[in-house]
Amino acid sequence: MRSPVLFCLMALSPLIAKPLVIDVSAKSAILMNADTGAILFEKEAHQLSYPASVTKIATALYALEKKGNFLDEQATAVHDCVVTVSAQAKLGSHPPYRLEAGSSNIGLRVGEVLPLRLLLYGLLLSSGNDAANVIAYHVSGGVDAFISELNQFLYTKGIRETLFLNPHGLHHPDHRTTAYDMALITKQALKHSFFREVVKTIRYERPHTNKQSQGYLLQTNKLLKPGRHYYPKAIGVKTGFTSAAGYTLVAAAEHEGRTLIAALLNCPDLNYRYRDAIKLFEAAFAEQPIVRTLFAKADDHFAFEVKGGKSALDAVLYEDLTASYFPAEEPNFKTRLCWNDLKLPIMQGQEVGRLELMTDKGALLETKLLYASRNVD
Repeated sequence: MRSPVLFCLMALSPLIAKPLVIDVSAKSAILMNADTGAILFEKEAHQLSYPASVTKIATALYALEKKGNFLDEQATAVHDCVVTVSAQAKLGSHPPYRLEAGSSNIGLRVGEVLPLRLLLYGLLLSSGNDAANVIAYHVSGGVDAFISELNQFLYTKGIRETLFLNPHGLHHPDHRTTAYDMALITKQALKHSFFREVVKTIRYERPHTNKQSQGYLLQTNKLLKPGRHYYPKAIGVKTGFTSAAGYTLVAAAEHEGRTLIAALLNCPDLNYRYRDAIKLFEAAFAEQPIVRTLFAKADDHFAFEVKGGKSALDAVLYEDLTASYFPAEEPNFKTRLCWNDLKLPIMQGQEVGRLELMTDKGALLETKLLYASRNVD
């Protein structure tokens, strides 16, 4: 096959999707395919909301993007990252990242030295706000610098409805996101194998440091732990709560090679967020895939005028071109017909081109070859 001459013949209209119909308690929610980005369910998914500690997914993502090959680097907990004040005092001149007394932390002490790997476990398992600040300081040389870089990074990834003012999610009136953006952020984070490893861990041994003895970090996500909210298909990701944000959850689950992300913001009850996630996952995983024939070998022919030919080239498929998808996922497919650099004469049965099935973003899904149905002299 020589360099092909490409002809984009058509773009298929989106196949008719049947979004899931589910009642969830969250004021803002979405269910997204982690691989394709297809949306299976949404409820006010673009409504600006307070994320609380699911913010830490973005913090982990950016830290891994910058330091993923240096997880054993040693970070030092400086005073500015671990000092706490009352919520009332924080309303004064303190920066948005200042820790609040009584908020979740892993007990880091000023001058404590520990690896970035351990801090990420503390961030995502035990929801350590102090770990978030120390990570930010270590990665960017300052928490404010980290937040500036993080927002720019997210924007380049297509996350356009989010503005984070701190790395942990403690309340600030301008620290907001959407369920849609949180699903996109998590989609990016799940591409990192270390992130996947951390968020599904139940208990992690915390080695002794220069300031503390050995201990354990424990998972807060009840989807992963034995109990009434345990969900065997769950693989993470992160819980959150503040009085302003309500209960938040971004969860991921796998079944038969398919990974889905549920983002739930502003749930009225701790238990409801888990119930909502399980309902979404189970409804999606219960669907049976549909296989649709887009071009049939028995019916479809493709014509091309070859310069100097006594007749037009008639080409056929030897195999059907099909698309497989789940009813709730809308596959925006398009096809492209690519002819070979053809020279006369052309013999019956000769390979003359190919038909490509792609996503609407141009990712190649499948290729079927075209063959001449008769001679062209």
